[in-house]
This record gives sequence, structure tokens and C-alpha cells, in this order.
Amino acid sequence: MAGKSPGNLQTLSKLSERWTVHNDGRAAPFAARHGDWQMPLVTVEIIKDVFTPAQKRDIIEKVTEAMIAVEGEAMRGVTWVRIQEIEQGDWGIGGKTLTAADVHALASGQAA
Repeated sequence: MAGKSPGNLQTLSKLSERWTVHNDGRAAPFAARHGDWQMPLVTVEIIKDVFTPAQKRDIIEKVTEAMIAVEGEAMRGVTWVRIQEIEQGDWGIGGKTLTAADVHALASGQAA
């Protein structure tokens, strides 16, 4: 629907599919409801204390822009992006739990 001018927001949002996207690449359908129409709601799950407040704002802005690129500018005002922080040690990959320090080490090219 990108690039098309919707006749009305209600029609566009009822036709569009919504997804919750997780850091591990899983995506699941989700739609927030407001009155008679649905709004895109994207949830980004991260390990607590990995990202700064400024980085989280950047994630929110860039994810919003990605949704607008797909759904059209008319959806900007109703696109929700939320950050959910998972406690350190409550997230694991390959049987090993991860902390913020582990993620920072991986980001800097060191083994976690």
C-alpha cells in the first residue's frame, strides 16, 4: 500500500496486517484497536540496560519510518512502537543466558 493515498484511514487499517516483531526474528500478527479501526503496533524486545534512552528513541523513530514506508504517511499518527526490556539473564541464545555486558562485548567484536 506504500505510495497510495487511502480513501480513508479506517479502510486502510482494516485491510493492513499488523505484526509484532521480536529481536530473534519471530513475527506475530497483532493489531491495536481504536474505535472501529486498527492501528499498527510494533513491539521491540531488548535486554535491559543494553540500549541508552537516546538509542531507544532512535529505534522507535526508525521503526516508525519503516512502517510508514509500507503503510503510507496517513498511518504515522496511529503507529505505535513500544520497547519491552527483558531482564538480564532472562534471555538466552544457544543455551547460554545473556546479560547487557555480554551484548556489549558481542557488539564490540569480543566473545561473550
